[in-house]
Amino acid sequence: MHYDASFNWLTGEGIPITPYDDAANKNYYPMMKLVARDSSGDVLATTRIVLPVSDEMTGTTTAHRSSTTSRRQRARVCRWR
Repeated sequence: MHYDASFNWLTGEGIPITPYDDAANKNYYPMMKLVARDSSGDVLATTRIVLPVSDEMTGTTTAHRSSTTSRRQRARVCRWR
């Protein structure tokens, strides 16, 4: 993790956040434990947070498909939902 002074926050890049655990079981509310430490490694605070994850983001690609619906009609439906 690194501190980003322009936003006044810490950033952790490359942390996998998915709705599936290591055993490939679906977990709708995965949790993460955050630990704040000082420069000597002593724990200052801990908390657990629920991660904002979903695997439902691609639902519109198949939900509006129809053999009688044109590509333009599907795009219009998906854009306004």
